[in-house]
Parts: sequence; structure tokens; C-alpha cells
Amino acid sequence: MPAHPLQRLSLVNKHWSAVARKDLYARVFVHTEQTVRRLLRTVTEHGDLLDLIKSITVDYKYAQLPTQKKAMNKEKAARSRTSKLTWKLLLLLRPGRTVYLALDGESLRPYCDETPDDRMIPCLTGLRGLYFEDISSGIDYTPWIRAAAPTLLALSIPSQPIIVSRFNFDGLSFALKCLFIPAPGQGRNLISAAAFKALIKSSALEDLTINPMDNVPTSVVRAELIRAAPTLRRLQFAAPYGDIRTELVQALQAGLQLCTNLRILNLWLREDGITDAFASGIPPTVQHMIVCVESVPTFAAYSSVDATLGRVGRLILGLDLPRLETLKLSNIHLRVHPNVTLESLELPETKIHVSLGTEFPRNLPWLY
Repeated sequence: MPAHPLQRLSLVNKHWSAVARKDLYARVFVHTEQTVRRLLRTVTEHGDLLDLIKSITVDYKYAQLPTQKKAMNKEKAARSRTSKLTWKLLLLLRPGRTVYLALDGESLRPYCDETPDDRMIPCLTGLRGLYFEDISSGIDYTPWIRAAAPTLLALSIPSQPIIVSRFNFDGLSFALKCLFIPAPGQGRNLISAAAFKALIKSSALEDLTINPMDNVPTSVVRAELIRAAPTLRRLQFAAPYGDIRTELVQALQAGLQLCTNLRILNLWLREDGITDAFASGIPPTVQHMIVCVESVPTFAAYSSVDATLGRVGRLILGLDLPRLETLKLSNIHLRVHPNVTLESLELPETKIHVSLGTEFPRNLPWLY
């Protein structure tokens, strides 16, 4: 039931309040200082509510700091207050109760002299899903991942290169069903080959997202992708840039041939990479696809988005994909090309639902 009806239901009487609270507090989204302040006060006064919180997402979506000194200091002070309140809330969460934790990059940045690098939170024990998004706060979250490792089923590692390069998972055994390896702002992730192999070696892996990794040889990516392929149900693969782009596409092609249970395939490649990746076909089990076609940065490429997407669309629709239900063709330049439509792509008639978009998925399909 949606949150608003549940809120109204909780006001009827004590009985319905108890019924509604279970779902109201099951998934908590913290996005403002007022939200975290009120939630902290409520769970402090009513400690039993902490047992109801199964999932918590902290995402303040901060804008860039002001450049004017007075305004900057004021904003930093506000963020510092929010950060302290967030730490207090996380420290209250109980092990074995909260099973999913998601943090954005700025939510725990201290903005003060405090350095909570070594601060741990109790709820890491028993956690099943841990998601870090665009971490840039300078906090080393490796101990958090190590603490949660025994029970983790889904993990998105921090994308900040300095932090990622510290990862050391020696002696740990992961049983992940979902692994998300993002690319930081410059399009690269500096995770080591040893850390990558430790994370991906789970025999139960069903959902995998791979972005370019400078410190992981393409031979390792190929070998691990081939090994993981038979159990994968969702694969998201991005290699639109860089000198190793061709080798990564070859690794993808090798892995696709062994994906016997794949249902969802999302790709972000250049047109030649898509052509090469599909040269040997796509698993016939695929039901949903998102293909983001990266344009080579030339005026000609910008002005021929419809031709590029049309070629890619016709290529995919010409493959033997008896279970394919949806296909989204994506390109960032569609934002400035409103004249590009499905009709202009000149695609063949099909029962498959085909659509256009400008984005590539960046979130995980929680929860497990």
C-alpha cells in the first residue's frame, strides 16, 4: 500500500496505527535535514520502531557548494549538522533487522574536523544489500564491506578511485547474487584485479554490472565473465571509451555465448562495439534490452543519431530473439534531436515494444 494511505490509516486508532506502522517504517528514505531530525527523534522516543526498519536510503542530493565564502560556510554548517544526525541514526539501526542500506556520496561527509573513517555501524551484521553511490567523502568504506560480507547478497562498491584502490578482501568469501561495479566521474574504476575476482567469484551470481576497470586486465574480465555467465539473469556492460574498448567487447562476446539463463541485457557501447558483440548472436532467453549507443564525438555523428540508432535497432530486431518483449534504444544526444522518432529510424514492423531514451540504467534492482 502507498505511504499516504498508510499514514491516514495510522491515524484511525491504536489498532490500525500498529498495523500501518509495519509497512510505513519498512522502507525509509532520508533526503533532508528535517527528515533525519524527525526520524531520529521518533525512533529515540519509540525504540520499538527501529525493529521495523528493513531498508534505509540516505540521499540528500546536494547541489554544488556556493562559491561565495559566507554562503559556502553557511551551507557547510548545515551539511555538518545533517551529517552528524545521519551518523546518530545509523548507529541506532539494529543488526539483523535492517537488511538494506544505501548511501549517497555526500550523506556522511563530516564538513568539519571530525574524521569518522573508522566508525562502524551495528547494522552491518546481517546486512543483505549495501549500496554506495558516487562516494567522494574520503571515508574508507572497505571495513564496512568486510563486516557485512558473510551475509551480503547485493553490493554496489564505492566509485571513488582513491578509496577503491584500498580494497583488500583477502580471506573473505562472498556469496553475492548482485554485483554493481560503477565507473567514477572520469569513466574509470581503479578496483584491483584481486578485489574484482574476490567479489565476482560467487557461484550464485545472477545480476552483474561491469564498467571499465583500468587495473583489471581484460583477460581477467573475460575469464571471470565466462565463469559467471551460466547463472546470470541480468547483465549490464559498459565499454564506450578507452584503448581497451575492443578487448572488453571481445570479453563480452565470449561471455554472452555462455549465458543460458539471461533475461535482461543492458549495453553501453559504440556502434562498432555493438556490431562486434552481437556477431555471434544474443542468448535467445533475453526478454528485455536497453542499448545505449555512444556517439563518436564528431559533428557528423551528432547529426546522424537517427541513422545510427536505426542501424542498431534493425540489427537487433533481425536476430533470433523469440522471447524479446522490450527494446529501448538510447543516446544522450536525443535531448537535442527532438526530431528523432521511432518512425525516423525506419525499423521493421515488430510485436516487440520499442522505445527511445537518453539514459543508461545506474541503479540496482533491489531488494534480494
